[in-house]
Amino acid sequence: MAHEVESMFFLGATPWHRLGTKIERALNVQEALTESECDWDVRKIPLVTVPYTLPNGDVFGGQVVESHAIIRETDGSVLGVVGPRWEPLQNREAFNFFNPFVESGACSFETAGSLCLGKKVWILAKLNSENSVVTPGDEVAKYLLLSNAHDGSQAIRVGYTPVRVVCANTLAMAQKSEASQLIRVYHTKSAPVTMDLVQKAINTANQDFEANAELFRKLANSDCNQDDLRKYVHLVFYAKENLETMTDRQKANLSDLQDKLIQNFESGIGSEMSKGTWWGAYNSLTEYFTHDKSFGEDNRKLLDANLNSLWFGTVAEKNRNALNLAVKMAQPRIQIALPAPA
Repeated sequence: MAHEVESMFFLGATPWHRLGTKIERALNVQEALTESECDWDVRKIPLVTVPYTLPNGDVFGGQVVESHAIIRETDGSVLGVVGPRWEPLQNREAFNFFNPFVESGACSFETAGSLCLGKKVWILAKLNSENSVVTPGDEVAKYLLLSNAHDGSQAIRVGYTPVRVVCANTLAMAQKSEASQLIRVYHTKSAPVTMDLVQKAINTANQDFEANAELFRKLANSDCNQDDLRKYVHLVFYAKENLETMTDRQKANLSDLQDKLIQNFESGIGSEMSKGTWWGAYNSLTEYFTHDKSFGEDNRKLLDANLNSLWFGTVAEKNRNALNLAVKMAQPRIQIALPAPA
């Protein structure tokens, strides 16, 4: 994972991946920009080819039609190739997104940095509101996550990220939050931000988080045994496969996954608070997604467990699917069957 993280800072406890520079106090926007080493700009320039000679002796080269390169001005590195309509969002603009929330005390920067040699910049801010309580002593903290890609692979994204406090597992929101879109609208040039709008956005975010926490509470009050967990793991990782048609390698991988997640279920971080429940089953997977680095090479190709994938890529999507499936399987009137033999 280390090659994915170019620079970052973190506030508070050392994160699970043990990367980044620790800071001791909350930062303002300029300080966060500096400490994350993201105080640099990008520029869109015409993309050109080097001169080349055809067999007949003609020499060609020059600008590639309707293509531009995005370069980082501090070192000239090429971050991506985009079309003529794509316009960069500078890092300072992305960090300034949080300014009214930071100034009002509604949130504080927790970590920020650059991934993939500058291709993607992220900012994670903690909402300064009460944690959601799943069971006594087992709480979920509320975070706002922004990402911006300089390689043209995605537009700016704003979303919510719950984190289980006892183990720092990155959890999923069951559905995409309308509140994150609301906050994004408040930061457009045509929508001036006022403190009333900030408070409205935070209130809406808290409502979304609380609705998600209610799903966690239902999972915590629903029994789950090891047989249930094995079926759950099968459906999360091999939903379209059944044992009769799986290859020997797939069966071995599935068995290893099931054994690993049963271990997390029985003795993982925070398992004493959730053992024997679907909340524990779901967190056996979130611990695997967030912390575990020991899965085999085939699974590493499928689940590249780094910050980029966990928050924005394959693992983020699998995490969300795992939550929705756990909620469905925890309902006693809904029977979930494995795929029938072909």
